[in-house]
Amino acid sequence: MKSDFINSVFFVFLGMFFLFLSNVGFNIFSARFLGPVLYGEFNSFFYLLLAFSQPNNALQLFVAKEVSKGGRDKIKDILFSIFVMGIFLFLILSLVMYFLLGFYNIKGIFYLVFGSLIVGLWFVLSGVRGIFQGRLDFLTYGLNIGFEGIFRMFFALVFFLLGLKISGAVLSSVFGAFLALLFLFFNNKIEIEFDGLNFNFSFLKNFLYAFFFFLPFGLIFQLDLSFSQYFIGGEENGYITACSLYGKNLVLLSMVLANVVFSYVLKKSEGYFIIGSLITSVLFMVAFVFSLLFGRWLIVFVQGKDFVNAGKFLPLYILVSFPLGILQQIMNYIYAKEIKFFPFFMWGLFFVFFTSLLFLFKSFVFSVNQFFFVFLIAFLLIDILLASFIFLYNKKLLLTKSLK
Repeated sequence: MKSDFINSVFFVFLGMFFLFLSNVGFNIFSARFLGPVLYGEFNSFFYLLLAFSQPNNALQLFVAKEVSKGGRDKIKDILFSIFVMGIFLFLILSLVMYFLLGFYNIKGIFYLVFGSLIVGLWFVLSGVRGIFQGRLDFLTYGLNIGFEGIFRMFFALVFFLLGLKISGAVLSSVFGAFLALLFLFFNNKIEIEFDGLNFNFSFLKNFLYAFFFFLPFGLIFQLDLSFSQYFIGGEENGYITACSLYGKNLVLLSMVLANVVFSYVLKKSEGYFIIGSLITSVLFMVAFVFSLLFGRWLIVFVQGKDFVNAGKFLPLYILVSFPLGILQQIMNYIYAKEIKFFPFFMWGLFFVFFTSLLFLFKSFVFSVNQFFFVFLIAFLLIDILLASFIFLYNKKLLLTKSLK
């Protein structure tokens, strides 16, 4: 089982490696074609879409859990339910996006529709990937992750050459997700049946709980970029979003690694949480040292000379992102433990931190370095509080079992 786990981690890392390279290629093109200001605006908008998509991880985990139990009809109904819910998500999010786009200085029906479409496609893609995760087919899973990034990079170059700017970057994400979805269906891995389809309301109920569970993490995940767009803005916001390419991708890698851990916990109930957290810590440690030595060179190579000032912020941004990587591991662990009251605790925690940070940034003016320091402290405090929560919960659980 441990050798299978190592192979699965390798396949996922391979897929994430190709995704990272393609993201680098995408940013090489977008930074040069858009410039610091438009680049900053697009990335703030893009990570807002990612925030709405963070609960997709819950969808993927739930599908994997159901697939691990077996049952062809159950998988067929879940697949149908995923597509129906994806359509409803697109429609609902179109309404929500109408009120949010002004905050990101992006206006127009195009961004409202296609931004919502991206989130809807990511939703369906995550659900279908959950089928392969439940089967422990991490080779197909890893390849699909890599191919999505490659498709996105290719179409970004095409659209930029055609003169499209932010709209080209948005469209490339639509094409990348759509082609990645087609890859899974035409890979002869999933049978499509249209007879006897039933909407799985139990699936909907469980997903809504998972959505409620993971959404605070999604909002925390992009909180620094939202505040940067609103309170810093201009070229410095572009520099911060340039650094986010590396920090946020490390967090996403942590998420995919956490999904592998979750799948093996389902199969064997073995505790891989510590292993996942250690691997995450090592990844961030290596990235931090690399950014200290080669950060400026990397920024200039990927984003261009206009972003050279971002290089001095990169090591700090890696540090700021590290608690988010650990937080992803913690969230998956608590979700696997099925602690029902936890989402209310997490929403309360998010509300306290959000209002505190909002008051702080409205009351004082911060430099970029001070901005990073504030968020580093905030994210570390969240990790410490949740780690304490896990410790106290497990201690109470052990005490209850001993009394019985």
